[in-house]
Amino acid sequence: MENMMKRCAGAVVAALAMCLALAVPSAWADSVSDEVLLAPVEGAHDVSVSIKSKEADVTAVSLALDVAVVGEGAADVTVGFTFSDALVGAKVKEFTTDENGRMNIYVAGGENLFKDGTLALGRVVPTAKEGAKVSAKMKVEVPEGDGVLQFVRMGGARVYDLEPSTTLYRPEAVTVDLAALPSVPDPTPTPDDKGPNNDIIGQTPDTNPNKELPATGDGLVPIIVGLVCVAAVAAVVIVALVVRKKKADKQ
Repeated sequence: MENMMKRCAGAVVAALAMCLALAVPSAWADSVSDEVLLAPVEGAHDVSVSIKSKEADVTAVSLALDVAVVGEGAADVTVGFTFSDALVGAKVKEFTTDENGRMNIYVAGGENLFKDGTLALGRVVPTAKEGAKVSAKMKVEVPEGDGVLQFVRMGGARVYDLEPSTTLYRPEAVTVDLAALPSVPDPTPTPDDKGPNNDIIGQTPDTNPNKELPATGDGLVPIIVGLVCVAAVAAVVIVALVVRKKKADKQ
């Protein structure tokens, strides 16, 4: 009888443990409605960025990322962001990066961005200067703190301010090896460029190295002087004829 009671008690404990094991992940999943997805891009040195959310009527998204490049040649690496082709209809697509490696990405679409549950933002893209030898690593992560992920909702004609996500799941940081990172040549001016050193006829510093404006009216000066002289002579002749006519009339 005692053994039977122990077995029953053990079965009850096991059943309770199983219920808790099933209930805790479910409750955790229900509490997390927003998730940032980071993943290395196969065949490239980029990191893809997406957001999963259960939010509705979200018309704009702001996301902050921390991007760090460490190792040999890190100073020759520039990090940018390429937006996804899925955002071709977005009204605003902007990103900024400060001196501390904080990248802020902002997208405004004018419609619900999470109608499919997932928003593909784009890629974090590193590039190296021409001729640079890089063997560094790039680390991309979602920083801690409030306001990392923010939404703008639209209700009727009213646009609401950015609201921070309160149920954000932060993924593990993604590190990408930048060895063999392709370099990008520095842009060089061409004769067709309309740069700040060009004048009104489109000359460039190569065709006009002294940055001197071309002569536009110097050749017309002799012609203008000649016309003025002819006009003056004609005026004198007319005055003489008028005076002679008056004298003839008096006689």
